[in-house]
Amino acid sequence: MKSLLLKLTISGKNFILWLRPSIFMGWMKSFLLLIAYTLYLSKWIRKENKTLKFNDFFVYKRRYHKRELLYEHVVKEKNLDNEVIDYFEFGVASGDSFKWWLTRLMNSSNRFYGFDTFEGLPEHWGVYEAGDMSHKIPLDADLFSATLFVLASLYPYLNAGDILFFDEFNVPKHEFLAFKIFCESFYIQFETLGAVNNYFQVAFMVGLTH
Repeated sequence: MKSLLLKLTISGKNFILWLRPSIFMGWMKSFLLLIAYTLYLSKWIRKENKTLKFNDFFVYKRRYHKRELLYEHVVKEKNLDNEVIDYFEFGVASGDSFKWWLTRLMNSSNRFYGFDTFEGLPEHWGVYEAGDMSHKIPLDADLFSATLFVLASLYPYLNAGDILFFDEFNVPKHEFLAFKIFCESFYIQFETLGAVNNYFQVAFMVGLTH
């Protein structure tokens, strides 16, 4: 039975490839992928809602400044005032969140690093065009490509207890998708510490690593 199903599956796939549906249905690709990844995101949110205490889901209006409430929650929950930390921000844009951390955690042994392209978005993203968000001073890794690159580059250095913040996590085809692929590809586990703005901003703590 399994052999028959396998043959039917292969034959069906070959038939679809022979039809070359991309010629007349290719325009639907982006839309269908968005639906698929939104379903993945919805399933993940439903699972997190069962146990996550610091969470405002569902709110009708997103208030960006609420991310600072998330920051403060993590600082207190993980006692960061009494820890020596290395802080890395990938895409600092106007520097608002970078300044918050720099002035909130005053331990002189803390080290803060900010990274940016200085050129704005390298590609179209939602309502933004390539080049938007450029600044004269040291862009979040909003894009799928940038987020996945950063996560994969950090992997050898991540340890249990490290904390990651995402600033546009509930965008299905970008930060969420990059995080999903990263976890599945590198077999790494995270604990969700908190979320605001319907999981737009989320904090994770690294669990099991390499």
